Amino acid sequence: MRNWKKIVTVAIGIFLVLSASGLSCSKGTVENFETQGPTQAQLVLLKKAYDELYSFDYYDDKFEMEWEGALKERFGQLCQKEIRVTIEVQAEDYQSPEETLKRKRGDCTDFSNLFISVARNLGIPAQVVMGKVEAPEGVIGHAWAEIYYDGKWRAIDLRARANGKKIPFEWWLEGLISLKVREIDCRYNAEMFEGKTLIEIAKSSEEINKRGFFDNLSETFKKARGREPTEEESREFTEMAEDIERKCWEIIIKYIPEDPHSLIQVDSHQIKAWIDTLRDQTKG
Repeated sequence: MRNWKKIVTVAIGIFLVLSASGLSCSKGTVENFETQGPTQAQLVLLKKAYDELYSFDYYDDKFEMEWEGALKERFGQLCQKEIRVTIEVQAEDYQSPEETLKRKRGDCTDFSNLFISVARNLGIPAQVVMGKVEAPEGVIGHAWAEIYYDGKWRAIDLRARANGKKIPFEWWLEGLISLKVREIDCRYNAEMFEGKTLIEIAKSSEEINKRGFFDNLSETFKKARGREPTEEESREFTEMAEDIERKCWEIIIKYIPEDPHSLIQVDSHQIKAWIDTLRDQTKG
């Protein structure tokens, strides 16, 4: 899951991107979470799962919506032409680890959930972390894994690359490479949770989205009319941006899981079967 995509305008109308990703987590603590590190045998299997995830396809969750209604019609009147407005909503569909394993595709949240499900099935102290990290394109929303190793929680960014090459699993464990974390929103696994709720995380970008929608509406208007909008027209664009945000949220809320613990599948037959396959491969 990589958030804060750029908002762009295309020739056929407005192409708006809404970022809304997160994980539903209740307030809690990790103080009582087990901190017995993994055995070498467990690490061998976890490394194998880590390597296998590099063969999966990365796939951002996106949903398209046509902006309709009285305010959209009013926007066309202000522009003095019919304008089609397509909104691309980037929001987590929260596919289960079993679905990620079956489809062999997902995003950073899906890969982290699957990886931590493998770790918890092996009995390794592990959790998914969601927050904001520094990346070449700026600060982005991201999800990654943490396992407890050698007395510390070690961040592991699934499918990350350095200079275009796969990062060895051992580099994360030994602290040879690390994520540049700016903010932690949430930590969780099947047994514990702490941090913001998914709704809180998704709602945190609401004002940014509205400003982006407003800017796109204004730019489209200027291209159509060849002039700057008046104060009254700008006030109408503000109302329109709020209407777009509200309708996007109606889509996003449908994909928010009621129970965040369900995102980590412990005792899954499919995941256990995958682990057995990985174990056989290591023997070979």
